[in-house]
Amino acid sequence: MGAAVIGHRGGEWGSPEKGMAGAGRPTGGADLGEVTIILEKIGRKPYLMQGHLSARALSELGGLVPVPGPVWVDLLATRDGSSLHVAGRLGGRVELVCDRCLQPFARELEVATDREFVAGPEPLHRGGEWEVQDEVVYLEDGTFSLRRMVEEELILALPMRRLCREACAGLCMQCGADHNLGACGCSPPDRDTPFAVLKNLGSIDP
Repeated sequence: MGAAVIGHRGGEWGSPEKGMAGAGRPTGGADLGEVTIILEKIGRKPYLMQGHLSARALSELGGLVPVPGPVWVDLLATRDGSSLHVAGRLGGRVELVCDRCLQPFARELEVATDREFVAGPEPLHRGGEWEVQDEVVYLEDGTFSLRRMVEEELILALPMRRLCREACAGLCMQCGADHNLGACGCSPPDRDTPFAVLKNLGSIDP
């Protein structure tokens, strides 16, 4: 599917009568990686966007973590006055590296999103400070990019603490062995505490 600009063509990817956004993970569907929406041209009819974006299209996300397969989307775009309201679910698999054992593992991400997009630059408060409005995104060129929104949502969903499992035993600090595979036989390291010096008091000559 080539680049799509809706607002002057009705029901390009379907209509709400054909499905319900957020009802479940769609299988297959159209490649929506190049879908854009010009806000000033979109009509009043809702647009159901069900399909996928290829891993190749998600270059910003792929620059942070490997994306082994397509990302699915199940979103409904509607006009709300002068703004575009996009809500639904999206998700896909990413490959991460465990912070403890340094082994790669896969993680399924699934995100519920509810965003409002407004054409034009971000407004300023008096004094030149940016006005921050939750869930409102200002588009200077007035064009919504599905790919950009999907990447932002998945990047925000990446875990700060990346563990292959909560009970991961990590690596031996002395030999580097993976404790998830069994004990390595190294002696436990001495704990460096403020009281460690007291162990040597008895051996000091008077």
